[in-house]
Amino acid sequence: SRRTVNAFLGSPAITQASNLEYDLAGRIVKLTQKERPVIGWPTGNGEMSPPPGLSRYLSQNYDLVRLDGLDRGDTLPSVRGLVIAGPRGMYSETSLRAIDQAILSATPTAILLDLYDVNVGNFFVRKNENGLDRLLQSYGLTAPAGLVADAQNVAIQMQTQQGFFTLQTVVNYPYIPRVTDL
Repeated sequence: SRRTVNAFLGSPAITQASNLEYDLAGRIVKLTQKERPVIGWPTGNGEMSPPPGLSRYLSQNYDLVRLDGLDRGDTLPSVRGLVIAGPRGMYSETSLRAIDQAILSATPTAILLDLYDVNVGNFFVRKNENGLDRLLQSYGLTAPAGLVADAQNVAIQMQTQQGFFTLQTVVNYPYIPRVTDL
């Protein structure tokens, strides 16, 4: 039908050929699936929300679902993937058990940890405790101590005092990486 063709093609013209094979295969998969796979994104421990670009990218083939029931011990049977991004709060034992069960049941899981909470304004760093490091250690994984620096980074404004004057200075800050392309 015409509607199926439009859903398949998205737009009538090819605007970029570099990803044509990937886009075509992705759209064929989308048309042949009875239901879209679900990627769970836990909330409740200060995790980052999915960035708009990543959300748009993933939502082409997946449904993104916020998970707020890990503390209740909810199981994750319908989740085909799990993304834990930058949690700031301590996970309960119940939440850690739910994450562990998802991993043990072969659910692909991305754990993006911030080992340190960096306060850019005061140049203050403190260890970020969330309990996931213990879970990862049970799998034989450890994250080395330290901060990641990126030569391609975000510029920040700093205030400096010069006598009676306060000056605004823009400086590159290597501890805030600039992501330009997924």
